[in-house]
Amino acid sequence: MLCVSVDVTPQHKKPEKWQPMHCSCRQRRGAKIYSNGWWEPGLGTAEATEKATGAKLGEISVASAEDAAAAAAAARVAQKEWAKLPGPQRGDVLREVSRLLLVHTDEIADQLIRETGSIRAKAQ
Repeated sequence: MLCVSVDVTPQHKKPEKWQPMHCSCRQRRGAKIYSNGWWEPGLGTAEATEKATGAKLGEISVASAEDAAAAAAAARVAQKEWAKLPGPQRGDVLREVSRLLLVHTDEIADQLIRETGSIRAKAQ
């Protein structure tokens, strides 16, 4: 599995790093979900498999409906702060995220193909 973390500070600076982690999230963080800037306990894990072979790719953490609602509420609060930033500053953040995605397009596409059984054209 490919777990990606793009670290954007609370001050909405440019992303500081791109961390592709070729392992299960559970191995890195336990059965936790990332919400509101923190790793929180989840409901457990689910297995992710490669569609073509059935091979286990890793495990993902499972969130509850309450976890999703809490994450949505935190996002609404964060959006208000984000909206206060000058457009050029928000643009800088989005351009950097775009640059990182373009640099890692092939790596992301490879993982999407393995996880979903999709074709490269759709994965890119």
